[in-house]
Amino acid sequence: MSNSDQIFMALPETTKARLLNQLTMWRNNPVDGLFETAAQFNAHEEEPLSFLVDGLLARKQLAMLGGRSKSGKSWLVAQLAQSLDTGRPFLGRAVQPARVLYLPLEDKRARLKRRAQALGWRPQTTTFHYHIGRFNAPNNEFGPGMALVERVAHDFDVILIDTLIATLDGNISENDNTSMGAIVNELAEIAHNVGCTIVLVHHISKGLSDDVFNLLRGASALRGAYDVGLLLDRRQGEREAVLHIEARDYEAGGVTIRQHDNGNGWEYMGEAKMITQIRAGRNVISALEDLGGEATNEEIAEMMNLTRQAVSQQLRLAERDGRIIRKPGHFTGKGRPKDLWALPGSLPVVGLDPGAAYESVSRGGVTQEKLDLLD
Repeated sequence: MSNSDQIFMALPETTKARLLNQLTMWRNNPVDGLFETAAQFNAHEEEPLSFLVDGLLARKQLAMLGGRSKSGKSWLVAQLAQSLDTGRPFLGRAVQPARVLYLPLEDKRARLKRRAQALGWRPQTTTFHYHIGRFNAPNNEFGPGMALVERVAHDFDVILIDTLIATLDGNISENDNTSMGAIVNELAEIAHNVGCTIVLVHHISKGLSDDVFNLLRGASALRGAYDVGLLLDRRQGEREAVLHIEARDYEAGGVTIRQHDNGNGWEYMGEAKMITQIRAGRNVISALEDLGGEATNEEIAEMMNLTRQAVSQQLRLAERDGRIIRKPGHFTGKGRPKDLWALPGSLPVVGLDPGAAYESVSRGGVTQEKLDLLD
């Protein structure tokens, strides 16, 4: 009797019976029971992506929204919940109404209630839960919170979890790629297999990176697990932010968004590159303030060490937004008078020829300043 036979004979009868049954199955059906054949692969018809938020959030996927503390990401999540609940657009994108389980684990009911009132949202079908068991457990096992998500995922289209760190205890570090990877991969499996989209809100680290998604804590493990990543990139003191987007299964570009005047929620501004124009316009206005509230294009360009064309573009954008106004400028006796750009409420233009009058006329929908010299 060989060593292998001796080991087998020493096994419990139930174990021997299970092994013999598996061996018989493998011999009789060596491929179909374990692997997918080429024929099966070719015959399978995969369902096309179905979007809950057009071009942004699809069904059966794991999404992660990252951002710094106090950056406004929880307001963004509340708006997303409102849009999914009511079917109203989210950041200018069409939305399919969905059954939502909203877990505001850090804000709790009182703060979420205030946010909902500020947003004008009276929930219709959304379900809320403010406490959940931990996702992790000793011995690298999953905790009761994970079991709860798996159990209720069949009953909802979307589960919003704000934040991931609130589902963990002190025995796990959110920078631990191994442990965090196991958790987010399990959540991805639930989303893919059950068909419920799961959105995780997560913090990002301080610092700078050429790739903003590398700022996610536990970044390498998280990026390997989620289907779509959203990262709210907002500078201190600015109302605007860029929502960066990366997705596995479709093309998605970032967008520029702006927080409302009262801080209650966000509005869509344009593509991600618009933030550059907004910041450039803000710099032009700052230069105008330093020049006393009004100046010519050339004076602003010289102060900022930019071309007149670059400054002119920003001046026109600022004028369109009502942040500055155009005033007819000095007439020197030759050439055309140069317009002055001024902050609203600045002092009237001085030093003009008292024998000059100005008339604003419209040509082709574009307002121009026309100087008429009086005899």
